[in-house]
Amino acid sequence: MSTVAARAASGRSAPGPDRRSGDRRAALQVVARRTSRVARPKLLPIVAAGIVAASLFAVVIGHAVLAQDQLRLATVQSAITAAQATHRREVVSVANLENPSRIVEVAEQSLHMVTPSTVDQLPYVTLHKALPPPSVAPAAPGTTPLAGTGG
Repeated sequence: MSTVAARAASGRSAPGPDRRSGDRRAALQVVARRTSRVARPKLLPIVAAGIVAASLFAVVIGHAVLAQDQLRLATVQSAITAAQATHRREVVSVANLENPSRIVEVAEQSLHMVTPSTVDQLPYVTLHKALPPPSVAPAAPGTTPLAGTGG
């Protein structure tokens, strides 16, 4: 048998320093952990939990802002729809008021206007040439000038 196998069979541990050489080492002892290391909390789980909480908080805030914007958009869309309906009604109303047959009817009935029997055409006057000054006859003696004529 080999030396390792013989020691294992006898209950001894694996080969260590040879005790026959006369050099004796101190026996090993179990040392308790330092208390400062046990009391210090692990920093990585705390940081990870903080990052997760902050990201969840950011998502909640984002959803709140999105919901507010959707509400504002729905309000504006309903206002636009109402304004478009009002505009359509006003366009129809203006078209009815501009109807020539209605204008003639109002003129004849309410304003008592009549269609003229004849239409006199005015002569053509050019706008590029000045007209001659009008001739004005002096007022006859003993008459008073009309009010507002400056005379």
